[in-house]
Amino acid sequence: VQQDWLELLLVQCLLIDTYLRQIFYTALDQWLVANQARDLAMLTEFMQDCLKDLGNWSDSIFKTIAAESEDNRSLLRGWIEKWQPKVAAAYAPVAEAVLGDEAANALVAAAEETAKRAAKASLAA
Repeated sequence: VQQDWLELLLVQCLLIDTYLRQIFYTALDQWLVANQARDLAMLTEFMQDCLKDLGNWSDSIFKTIAAESEDNRSLLRGWIEKWQPKVAAAYAPVAEAVLGDEAANALVAAAEETAKRAAKASLAA
Protein backbone atom coordinates (compact mmCIF):
# COMPACT_ATOMS: atom_id res chain seq x y z
CA VAL A 1 0.00 0.00 0.00
CA GLN A 2 1.33 3.41 -0.94
CA GLN A 3 1.20 5.77 2.02
CA ASP A 4 2.20 9.07 0.40
CA TRP A 5 -0.99 10.95 -0.46
CA LEU A 6 0.75 13.20 -2.98
CA GLU A 7 2.24 10.28 -4.87
CA LEU A 8 -1.20 8.67 -4.99
CA LEU A 9 -2.75 11.91 -6.23
CA LEU A 10 -0.14 12.22 -8.98
CA VAL A 11 -0.52 8.60 -10.08
CA GLN A 12 -4.32 8.76 -10.07
CA CYS A 13 -4.92 12.22 -11.51
CA LEU A 14 -2.01 12.63 -13.89
CA LEU A 15 -1.42 9.08 -15.07
CA ILE A 16 -4.40 6.79 -14.50
CA ASP A 17 -7.05 9.36 -15.34
CA THR A 18 -5.19 10.48 -18.47
CA TYR A 19 -4.96 6.92 -19.77
CA LEU A 20 -8.60 6.32 -18.85
CA ARG A 21 -9.69 9.46 -20.68
CA GLN A 22 -7.67 8.71 -23.81
CA ILE A 23 -8.60 5.04 -24.10
CA PHE A 24 -12.26 5.08 -23.11
CA TYR A 25 -13.50 8.63 -23.45
CA THR A 26 -11.61 9.52 -26.61
CA ALA A 27 -10.67 6.43 -28.64
CA LEU A 28 -13.63 4.25 -27.65
CA ASP A 29 -15.96 7.23 -27.95
CA GLN A 30 -14.75 7.79 -31.53
CA TRP A 31 -15.31 4.11 -32.30
CA LEU A 32 -18.82 4.26 -30.87
CA VAL A 33 -19.70 7.30 -32.96
CA ALA A 34 -18.28 5.67 -36.10
CA ASN A 35 -20.35 2.55 -35.41
CA GLN A 36 -23.71 4.27 -34.89
CA ALA A 37 -23.56 4.11 -31.09
CA ARG A 38 -23.50 7.83 -30.42
CA ASP A 39 -26.22 7.41 -27.77
CA LEU A 40 -23.78 5.41 -25.62
CA ALA A 41 -21.13 8.08 -26.06
CA MET A 42 -23.56 10.71 -24.76
CA LEU A 43 -23.93 8.75 -21.53
CA THR A 44 -20.25 9.32 -20.70
CA GLU A 45 -20.28 13.08 -21.27
CA PHE A 46 -20.57 13.80 -17.54
CA MET A 47 -17.49 11.68 -16.77
CA GLN A 48 -15.53 13.41 -19.51
CA ASP A 49 -16.37 16.81 -18.05
CA CYS A 50 -15.56 15.60 -14.54
CA LEU A 51 -12.15 14.23 -15.58
CA LYS A 52 -11.34 17.47 -17.41
CA ASP A 53 -12.16 19.55 -14.33
CA LEU A 54 -10.24 17.20 -12.04
CA GLY A 55 -7.27 17.32 -14.42
CA ASN A 56 -7.20 21.12 -14.43
CA TRP A 57 -7.42 21.22 -10.65
CA SER A 58 -4.73 18.60 -10.06
CA ASP A 59 -2.42 20.14 -12.68
CA SER A 60 -2.52 23.42 -10.76
CA ILE A 61 -1.60 21.57 -7.57
CA PHE A 62 1.36 19.85 -9.23
CA LYS A 63 2.51 23.11 -10.79
CA THR A 64 2.39 24.87 -7.41
CA ILE A 65 4.29 22.08 -5.68
CA ALA A 66 6.90 21.92 -8.46
CA ALA A 67 7.41 25.69 -8.27
CA GLU A 68 8.25 25.54 -4.57
CA SER A 69 11.62 23.84 -5.04
CA GLU A 70 13.78 21.81 -7.38
CA ASP A 71 13.60 18.95 -4.88
CA ASN A 72 9.83 18.88 -5.22
CA ARG A 73 10.07 18.99 -9.01
CA SER A 74 12.56 16.11 -9.00
CA LEU A 75 10.39 14.06 -6.69
CA LEU A 76 7.31 14.51 -8.88
CA ARG A 77 9.30 13.72 -12.03
CA GLY A 78 10.67 10.59 -10.37
CA TRP A 79 7.16 9.41 -9.55
CA ILE A 80 6.07 9.93 -13.15
CA GLU A 81 9.07 7.95 -14.41
CA LYS A 82 8.38 5.19 -11.87
CA TRP A 83 4.64 4.85 -12.43
CA GLN A 84 3.92 5.72 -16.05
CA PRO A 85 5.33 2.46 -17.48
CA LYS A 86 3.27 0.51 -14.91
CA VAL A 87 0.10 2.40 -15.75
CA ALA A 88 0.68 1.95 -19.49
CA ALA A 89 1.32 -1.77 -19.02
CA ALA A 90 -1.83 -2.14 -16.93
CA TYR A 91 -3.98 -0.42 -19.54
CA ALA A 92 -2.47 -2.18 -22.58
CA PRO A 93 -4.50 -5.42 -22.38
CA VAL A 94 -7.72 -3.52 -21.72
CA ALA A 95 -7.04 -1.16 -24.62
CA GLU A 96 -6.34 -4.11 -26.92
CA ALA A 97 -9.53 -5.88 -25.84
CA VAL A 98 -11.66 -2.79 -26.36
CA LEU A 99 -9.97 -1.08 -29.31
CA GLY A 100 -8.22 -3.89 -31.16
CA ASP A 101 -5.85 -2.49 -33.77
CA GLU A 102 -6.32 1.07 -32.49
CA ALA A 103 -5.05 0.23 -29.01
CA ALA A 104 -1.45 1.20 -29.76
CA ASN A 105 -2.57 4.61 -31.06
CA ALA A 106 -4.65 5.21 -27.95
CA LEU A 107 -1.73 4.31 -25.68
CA VAL A 108 0.57 6.65 -27.60
CA ALA A 109 -2.04 9.41 -27.34
CA ALA A 110 -2.27 8.82 -23.59
CA ALA A 111 1.51 9.05 -23.21
CA GLU A 112 1.56 12.25 -25.27
CA GLU A 113 -1.28 13.78 -23.24
CA THR A 114 0.55 12.86 -20.03
CA ALA A 115 3.68 14.59 -21.34
CA LYS A 116 1.68 17.72 -22.22
CA ARG A 117 0.10 17.83 -18.80
CA ALA A 118 3.47 17.30 -17.11
CA ALA A 119 4.95 20.14 -19.16
CA LYS A 120 2.02 22.38 -18.23
CA ALA A 121 2.80 21.67 -14.57
CA SER A 122 6.52 22.42 -15.16
CA LEU A 123 7.43 18.75 -14.77
CA ALA A 124 8.81 18.08 -18.24
CA ALA A 125 12.19 16.37 -18.13
